[in-house]
Amino acid sequence: MRHADREVKEILQIVEILNRSNVLRIAINDQYFPYIIPIHFSYFINENFSIIFYMHSSSIGKKIELISKNNHIGFETDIFYRFANQESTIPCQWSTIYESVIGDGYVEIITDEKEKKFGLDSIMRRFGKGKAFEPYLNTALQKVVILKLIVENISGKRHIQ
Repeated sequence: MRHADREVKEILQIVEILNRSNVLRIAINDQYFPYIIPIHFSYFINENFSIIFYMHSSSIGKKIELISKNNHIGFETDIFYRFANQESTIPCQWSTIYESVIGDGYVEIITDEKEKKFGLDSIMRRFGKGKAFEPYLNTALQKVVILKLIVENISGKRHIQ
């Protein structure tokens, strides 16, 4: 990493960034070019202090087709705060105040109903802000696909003044 002073290695600091992030971008192999899509997510830390993401999806479409062929993906999330030194008229003096997390891993399509509900519940809790929800309709549970991203490599970066 060119700016080692900006690297975030501690898992708890990475989690702080994830807590402030709303969208995870996943990059899936599509032969010659990556297929990148934004997706809402939740996550938890398992007993080995590894991060596992949950995401929801339709059961059909390009994302599912590509994951079914090759489930290894890259991911990224970031928080843009503002530009720094933007008042400067000197080229290349501007900077960005940001935090980001990148990594890679592999995706499992969850078929177990109990884990499917767990993943969906975690997404609903994360974005529902403490709201109580009705039980899931069976037809909705049958249609939705829960993707579980097991992280193999993860790192963070931040530039905050």
